[in-house]
Amino acid sequence: MDQKTRRDEFSGGFPEGLRDSFQDLKDPRNGRHPQHYFGEVIYIALAAMICNCEGFADFERFANLKKNWLKKHLKLPNGVPSNDTFARIFTRIDADVFCRNCPAGRDDRGTLTQLDFYRKRLELQ
Repeated sequence: MDQKTRRDEFSGGFPEGLRDSFQDLKDPRNGRHPQHYFGEVIYIALAAMICNCEGFADFERFANLKKNWLKKHLKLPNGVPSNDTFARIFTRIDADVFCRNCPAGRDDRGTLTQLDFYRKRLELQ
């Protein structure tokens, strides 16, 4: 019987609305004991960007302020990810795969121009 390791389990965790969009995006973390679901970290970052958050510390502050709302959509087994967690993931993530699969609008050159997330739109230009 093939059992999933903690590493395998935490590499996923995408909420329903993002699962299909990001199925090709791989978790760049290489530790054996991740504390946060990869998909949940992406979800929080996208929601924070929609609310005009611009950096990893902003993502953490947003998550702490909106923790009750986030818990309606996410498991958050170890609480809110820290700004260091966001930094570790987003500095190692495959940006091309992220942008290609992100629910967003692009111009005729393929440049990301807007981000669509839960019926909200963020213009990136």
